[in-house]
Amino acid sequence: MKLTRRSFVAAAAVLPAAASAAEIGWKDGHQTVLLFDPALAEGRAFADAGSAWNRAVIAIEGDRVRFARELFARRPAIVQGVSLQADALLLEEVAQEAGYERVSLEREGRAMKWVLMPKLRR
Repeated sequence: MKLTRRSFVAAAAVLPAAASAAEIGWKDGHQTVLLFDPALAEGRAFADAGSAWNRAVIAIEGDRVRFARELFARRPAIVQGVSLQADALLLEEVAQEAGYERVSLEREGRAMKWVLMPKLRR
């Protein structure tokens, strides 16, 4: 490809637009976090499967609200979990305060399987 004055000026004009587009891209983390209730057999199976795929697997323990606030302050890209319905509800409420939304919810026995992601429209 031959560089002409016209192609150089055109490339110089596009460069600032491309740089600004990169700035408005994905602002959240790229990590997937898997949460599980260690009291549930489904949760333990979920944790084992996540560990096999080298994902960050965290047991839901202690004060649920404080746990969730600390988690969502790190801005993970995807939070997926298996828990009781009460824990799923508490975690989702804190997630909504942090700008996340539930994108999936499924019931399996006593366990709830759910996925939370940052809202694309803020």
